[in-house]
Amino acid sequence: MSTGFSLREFVSSFNDNVISNALKYHTMQSKPREQHDFVLLGKEIIKLLPPERDIFDFYLDTDLKVVPDFDILYFGRETIINIDLKDEDGIKKADRILMKFEKQKRLLRLCSSNVINLVYCADKNKVLREINGHLSPFSIDDFAKLLLKYEDQKEKLSKPIVNQVELLTPKDYLISPTKQIDEFVAGEYWLSNKQQIISDRLASPGIVSVKGQAGTGKTLIAFDFIRRFYQRRKILFIFPGYTREIHSKLKEHFPETDFVSGKDATSTNLDDYDVVLVDEAQRINGILRIFINQWAHNNAGRKTIGIFFDVEQRLGRKDSGGIVESLANGYVSDNLGELYSLENSFRANKYITGFVRNVFDLNERPKADVTSKKIREVVQIKYFADADSAIPWIRKLIDSGYIFLTLTPDSHGTSSADQFVKLSDVSKNTHEIIGDEADNVVTYLDGSVKYSKDGKIIKNSTEYYFTDHESYVNMTRAREQLAVAIVNNRDVFNAITEIVLGLKNDNANKH
Repeated sequence: MSTGFSLREFVSSFNDNVISNALKYHTMQSKPREQHDFVLLGKEIIKLLPPERDIFDFYLDTDLKVVPDFDILYFGRETIINIDLKDEDGIKKADRILMKFEKQKRLLRLCSSNVINLVYCADKNKVLREINGHLSPFSIDDFAKLLLKYEDQKEKLSKPIVNQVELLTPKDYLISPTKQIDEFVAGEYWLSNKQQIISDRLASPGIVSVKGQAGTGKTLIAFDFIRRFYQRRKILFIFPGYTREIHSKLKEHFPETDFVSGKDATSTNLDDYDVVLVDEAQRINGILRIFINQWAHNNAGRKTIGIFFDVEQRLGRKDSGGIVESLANGYVSDNLGELYSLENSFRANKYITGFVRNVFDLNERPKADVTSKKIREVVQIKYFADADSAIPWIRKLIDSGYIFLTLTPDSHGTSSADQFVKLSDVSKNTHEIIGDEADNVVTYLDGSVKYSKDGKIIKNSTEYYFTDHESYVNMTRAREQLAVAIVNNRDVFNAITEIVLGLKNDNANKH
């Protein structure tokens, strides 16, 4: 958790060339241009302060990815001041600035009902205030008086001020359109700039391919387009697996859109639609892939085809993310469309993600702020000699609100999931959770996976599905808490405790 700068502290740190270490101490990052502009503003405010006064609790470059980052946030007792820094006159960029404030406003109001949006124009040394969707001059003198007023209100606070925006978790501001339908239909969600660009692009003819790992918001783009255009376009949404209740509910809200399982898509007349969207395209079978590819080539000039896929998510032998990516690159080469890449996972808990990635590749160490202590606050592991020994613990977690995820059963033979058949009525398998997530997840790693010589988790079974990839998917479904039963796999348990969590070194230091 970062601590805020005071105004005099920041200006002093910048002027004496210690700002880099000061930012590290406060666990913040900031662009050099923004540091320079904030110092200019800070100096002007300091001129107007009594010599014994300072202004506290400024935070730089807060970035939650789902909205444009916040250049400067000031926190009062009940007020947030959002300062956008500009090198040149903000009036020239008013529309862009106001759009940025609008995107940020709803998220800021999760933290405070009183939000003030300001722009500092460094070239003109002036401040603008956003009022009812317009930018108006706001004197630096009035700004300094306002800050002193808010500082006075903080004098009797028993707890220190913190960056409330930084404390928000994905659960606070992200929704699942397949779970929170009412919120989705009401438009109560955020798209990043890139997501918005892609969604808008789907309104024009061509083949739009979107590549991204789990949690990057691919499906939300497709659903956003449906929500905005279902009355103006005849849309077909193709998805892998079987039709579920959620698809019937979506059909009720968007009657002009058809939701069709990949198993039924080849018997659907694609010519009846203006837009065809294919979700999780790496999981559709080869016959359907060829069918869609041919139709896309023939209709790219007058229809829209949206293809959403994850190259890395291969759960079985028929999954074909690499083939889909090659086709997407071919469409670009043939000038039939564009290929977009989504890189930021919005729903991910960085401590869980850092832990899981390191478990599956012992060489992929987490970032410095993802410490063993932080990981152990959100991840728990337990070793059991067999599945029956693990079941009481798993049941206890289920009773407390966790969802239990198993690997997908093998319909052709024995599988890892068989050992948890006693919990089949209270569990989901990997294929049932794809594209979704849960607050709290309990799952397992057993003898169906092992470490390769280069420290990577690989499959160690003869069952149909890729147990290593499925285990990764299951563990990355957790948003808040992850629990993992290590079942009769000492190598994996020792690697997690000694290398990932560093407990071997901890113990060594005690002796």
